[in-house]
Amino acid sequence: MLEHNYMLSKEFIAAIDEIFIPFYDRKIDILDLGCGDAFVLAPLLKKFSSAKYTGYDLSETALAIASSNLHSDGIHAVLKNGAMEELIKSESNRFDFICSSFAIHHLSDEMKKQLYLDCYHRLYKGGTFIYIDVFRRFGWSREQYLKEYFSYAKDHWLALDAEEMHLVQEHVSNYDFPANLEDAITWLTQTGFHFVGERVHDQFHHMLEFTKE
Repeated sequence: MLEHNYMLSKEFIAAIDEIFIPFYDRKIDILDLGCGDAFVLAPLLKKFSSAKYTGYDLSETALAIASSNLHSDGIHAVLKNGAMEELIKSESNRFDFICSSFAIHHLSDEMKKQLYLDCYHRLYKGGTFIYIDVFRRFGWSREQYLKEYFSYAKDHWLALDAEEMHLVQEHVSNYDFPANLEDAITWLTQTGFHFVGERVHDQFHHMLEFTKE
């Protein structure tokens, strides 16, 4: 998948590993919103002595791959097909960690705010929300973001041929509605989260860490 190659995946995985290190010897519950094939978390879950992993995704194909990636002793995986913003409303469990990687930007701003609130309620006190996504810079419109992002992709994603680049641009144009970074942090803190900080970023891709205190 595209993000595996171009969106700081190695750096994000290393940063999540740092957050997880104190918990590897504990029994842990993790929710992954828009989990895809579980590429980001699968190798780290295998380090836990006991991990229950719940993943939501719209793609049955991606979930089938995730099931294979998560097959390991000590990992109990529950994979649910559907929209994360709907599935979380009917979720009865609570979690030590909620993670989302390049999924929430597909939602409208009002839907993002509601999802943040649902995440807050589904975390245990002391739990952590790991939020990886694309964001707009302060003052940028969506149109300016798209222009700058396509320019960035053209300059950096050199392995893509013209057809692949066209598909990327078509997808982003139709489905990406990234929040302004400062707005997203404000909405999350207004929900009740404590903003720990930004772990990894470039000009578009960011990893934010929040806790429920």
